[in-house]
Amino acid sequence: MRRSWRTVLWASFLQDALSTASAFSFGNRRFKNEGLLDAGNLGLSAGRVAAWGDADGDQFTDAFVVDDTVSQVSVRLWDHTTFSFKPAGPNQSLTVPPANRIQNVVPSDFNQDGVLDVLVMSSPSKSNSANGELHLQLFFGQGGGTFNPSAIELPPSSRVQPLLLDATGDLGMDLLGHRSGADNSIKLWRNAMANPGNSSNEPFSIESIPLVDTSGKKTKSSCALSAPHSSAFIDLDGDCIADLFLVCEGRSVASPSYEVWTALKSDSPDKLAIPASYQLSQQGDLPSGAGMLSFADLDRDGTIDVIFASCDGTSCYINIANNEQMPVCSTQPADWTLPWLTGDKVQEGGTAFVNNTAAQDASSSKRANEACRNPSELCTADPAFRLAFGKGLKRFNVKDMLGPDWTLMLSDNSVTPARPVFLSVGDFNKDGYPDLLVVGSNERHEKSQAFLLQNTLCSRAPPNSPGCDNGSDSEARTFVRATGSDPLDAFTDIVGASFVDLDEDGSLDILLQTLQVSQRGGGRPQHGVKFIQNNLFFDSFFLKLLMLNGACDGTCERPAGAGGSFKPWGVNYAGASYKFTVLDPNGIRRAQHVGQLPQTSYGALLTPTSYLGLGRTNNYVELLEIGSSRRQAQHVLSMEGVIPNSQIFINPWQPQRETSEGRGNPSTWGKMMYLHPGDWITWVTVVLAGIIVVLLGVVILLHLHERREDEKERKRVVYAINFDAL
Repeated sequence: MRRSWRTVLWASFLQDALSTASAFSFGNRRFKNEGLLDAGNLGLSAGRVAAWGDADGDQFTDAFVVDDTVSQVSVRLWDHTTFSFKPAGPNQSLTVPPANRIQNVVPSDFNQDGVLDVLVMSSPSKSNSANGELHLQLFFGQGGGTFNPSAIELPPSSRVQPLLLDATGDLGMDLLGHRSGADNSIKLWRNAMANPGNSSNEPFSIESIPLVDTSGKKTKSSCALSAPHSSAFIDLDGDCIADLFLVCEGRSVASPSYEVWTALKSDSPDKLAIPASYQLSQQGDLPSGAGMLSFADLDRDGTIDVIFASCDGTSCYINIANNEQMPVCSTQPADWTLPWLTGDKVQEGGTAFVNNTAAQDASSSKRANEACRNPSELCTADPAFRLAFGKGLKRFNVKDMLGPDWTLMLSDNSVTPARPVFLSVGDFNKDGYPDLLVVGSNERHEKSQAFLLQNTLCSRAPPNSPGCDNGSDSEARTFVRATGSDPLDAFTDIVGASFVDLDEDGSLDILLQTLQVSQRGGGRPQHGVKFIQNNLFFDSFFLKLLMLNGACDGTCERPAGAGGSFKPWGVNYAGASYKFTVLDPNGIRRAQHVGQLPQTSYGALLTPTSYLGLGRTNNYVELLEIGSSRRQAQHVLSMEGVIPNSQIFINPWQPQRETSEGRGNPSTWGKMMYLHPGDWITWVTVVLAGIIVVLLGVVILLHLHERREDEKERKRVVYAINFDAL
């Protein structure tokens, strides 16, 4: 395995180096100025970007665009040569029935053939009541960015958009939602196409979601998903298996509630596949006026936190519910600055680690005395984890960050029904701490624009920054307007903003969804797209990760007459988890955690690839642990010494259950690493070549000097011999 890994690494490096040869030459950079630059619409002249996915399997992110009639989806493929999006081909629009309006687009590989499919959710244009339903049409991919225009109809759901997930642990994409016309219980659209032994002709079967109580008996959830909702399929207890976070209807429309159901698995090595089930771990109410929730490791402690906006009528807030669970152990005392730790010593493996943070309360003291995570076992579950809603919720007043006239846009009311607006989370400066992209609304000046908020230490933030009242916490963080983000002020008709890595160059760029000002007074809205190229220079590194769905062992074969083999890059698999540790320049071990495509409902606009900033590190990634949603005793793949500025592909292929070779563990998973040469490589190459030339010159000069000295010595010896002879 080690030899094949090195072979793949070097082959991937050479391929990447050849394909990016322009990065090694001077004067060929597309954007020469440093900063956030207006890149225009890049070929997307009209419409709304509804989803991202690699439709043609070329490792570049493509766009799925809904036109202003809201009746068809066009596929736009990214062209690396022209740095723009281009149509996939003539007549490559996916249409819904004429009386319907598209509500959501979800690309994924539903039939597990290694080719991206598209699920389009639409509703009758005259149906906007609580009794409405969503039509679910599945368009199968044909490769090369094309799709079969004839869709198959899935059982319709209620007006609440279903969530994409792998609920059964077979890597097939299921749906979670409410069945149209049925009771209000949550149902599972189980993917029957992912089961080779399925004898039914139906692609999906409607089942109850497998929920159990603390005794292991089947139970039901009282949750009715709110409309809209921002439920997620992401690991919350730290075991690298995706859990369920459900946003439910609360006591009022403005006050939703939530439920957290953690995925269960057996640690028994003789069990190869464990029946999927979920157990209720936490539930409660969200703050009044809460908007859509987003999930990210905001404080770089190796746990997934929750961040969302809320408005109470007079002010808007950015709220953070930290994930409180046992931290990663470290040999560096300075790393023990988590807010709930006390001054007691924490024991792990017989070694004492001293904490330098003051006690918070009695319950926190109890948590601090528990064992920490061994850095070599990052994917260890903490059953006592807690999301700090309620008293532990951190709140940042938006007026303190954006100005007294600004509030947050929670929904785009230019369409019917109104489309919710997410807080987009991404590490634009690669420092390891995710930043925010929000849409602000200024009614006084009748404009809306995007703001880039940087996640920064309070000690480096301007005075009186929100959330920086406690000066004793050296690790306290806040959000401030990012330096150099002024170009965003030029766009004052924004109804949506999100991060995306254009051209897969390793930096997060910005997508702005616009609404023409001339249409605000009435008539059908005209949506448009603008891109902001992130050309800011940061002396930092990144890591990109993509897990496939294990559809094929390395390469997939097309049907006879349809072409040869291909790599299954475009599958949009939801449910992978990544955890890793890295040493920062101060020698402190930092842990980071990210999920893959945890949200797909209501236009969350997450990219299929997980992106992580590493900060200014001079080291390899110590340990990277990769978890899938498989319910088996061994579900995690570990990698050591991962090179920064690389993109890693993981193919969790395992043989069918009828065979026993490699069954039930990640030993058969494939992994590939592609290195990304940074802009500094040109200068490093020049300096290295210059040093080599100088050293070569020194060697030549010393060699010539030595030869001259040898010649002089030889002549002196000959002269002495001749003199003695006389």
